[in-house]
Formats: sequence, structure tokens, C-alpha cells
Amino acid sequence: MEIHRADVVPDVKLRSRPYSLVRYREFDWKGTATTTPLKKIVFGPAANQEAALRFAEDCLRQFVLGKVEVIASAIPYRTL
Repeated sequence: MEIHRADVVPDVKLRSRPYSLVRYREFDWKGTATTTPLKKIVFGPAANQEAALRFAEDCLRQFVLGKVEVIASAIPYRTL
């Protein structure tokens, strides 16, 4: 949904987890979805799956993006 040079990643932010920092990028999916429809949301593996599913469905219902598949990640969660 976005294209960038491989050697430059714009606007990387950090958020804290109990024992680490996680890099992330904000993505304006509401604005982008009008031109490139969102097809699938994959959540997890550490997410509270019931809460994640409910949140995704609530967002989709509010912004009416059409048919979007919402699934749990198949990758198993492992703590370090």
C-alpha cells in the first residue's frame, strides 16, 4: 500500500514493551483504503485474539471498508 526506497524507511517510531523497544510505522489505512482497498487484517500471535478480532471488526464497521478478512496469525507465540 506504500512504496519506499529499500535503504530509507521514513518515520520509524518506538514504543516500549516490558523488556524491549519495538519499532513501528504509523499507516493511514483509512485514507489509503479509499483508493487501494484493504483485503486482510492478520493479528497476533501474542494478541488477545478475542479482543483483537473485536477491535478490527469494530474499526471496519465504523469506516465501512467493504469485505475484509480478519484472521489470527499462524505463527506461534514464543517468549524469550
